[in-house]
Amino acid sequence: ALQLVVEPGLPPADGDRGLELRYARTLRPSARFSLLGANASSPSSASTSTIRVRFDRNLALGQEDPPVTVTPPVESMRARVNGRYLVLEGTFRCGDRYGIEVGESLLSSDDVPLGRTARCSVDVPHRDAEVSIPASHGILGPHGHMTLGVRTTNVTGLRLTAHEVMPGNLVPHLRGARSGYTSRELLSDVVTLPLEPDVPQEHAIDLSALFAETPGGVRGVYAVEVYDTEYRWRNATAIVRITDLAPTVKRDADGDHVWLRSIAGGEAVEGASVSAVSITDQVLASATTDQRGYAFLPLRADLGGVADAAFSPDGHYIAGAYWE
Repeated sequence: ALQLVVEPGLPPADGDRGLELRYARTLRPSARFSLLGANASSPSSASTSTIRVRFDRNLALGQEDPPVTVTPPVESMRARVNGRYLVLEGTFRCGDRYGIEVGESLLSSDDVPLGRTARCSVDVPHRDAEVSIPASHGILGPHGHMTLGVRTTNVTGLRLTAHEVMPGNLVPHLRGARSGYTSRELLSDVVTLPLEPDVPQEHAIDLSALFAETPGGVRGVYAVEVYDTEYRWRNATAIVRITDLAPTVKRDADGDHVWLRSIAGGEAVEGASVSAVSITDQVLASATTDQRGYAFLPLRADLGGVADAAFSPDGHYIAGAYWE
């Protein structure tokens, strides 16, 4: 047996008053294969929750249908063995309490059966609020749908802000500089969302309002930020390239080979200007695409900190590649 003793005066984890009375308890560890307890987790972006039932020794592998039931029952619940844990995955309701019953035939890794029905209960926590953008980089056609996929959990509203990356700041932008250093802010917009508590939701956010008053038309490179209207630091950012240019860039010992094609039609883009730009915005090489949409930029193979920028005949641009 083990004697557990806690003396008076133990300071609290929170508050002012410590332990006033002496606490003593005798623990008699059992040599039997036993259930110790359970805990639950509800990831913000997952549609299911997980309950981990813990035992005092490893469980036998190969138990494809472990003897476990939960109350209230959960459809399509899956159970699997992982070390000392029996892991239950399913659509458990956040905020509810579940009773867990494990049958006597459950085996430990040394082939000892549980020998009796074991029970415990667990509270499934609520999901944390979250805002995320599954596709954080991508291209939108200037004549297509201006929509951005956003995933939220327990969020009732989003503020959208777009920053246009200026052509002279392409290299710092591609190196990960903050949008405030490389771009100018456009108009913001607020979107109200239908709330289903504790249910991850996916939304197609229309970006048209952000770009409606963009001088010179809606093309270029933009940093689009979405954040919770109730908490500014719960946010996500996507780099959106609005263009009809699809660049392919390859580098060899002589320089960069660039091919430009139209996304809408697939044809080669002739007459576009292509430049290699340094981190200090110095143009190191430039060329114009031929009828095949091809241009060559002569550069040293060991030259780093260079971005390739393509400017279409109508003056709109896109960043093609960046080389450290």
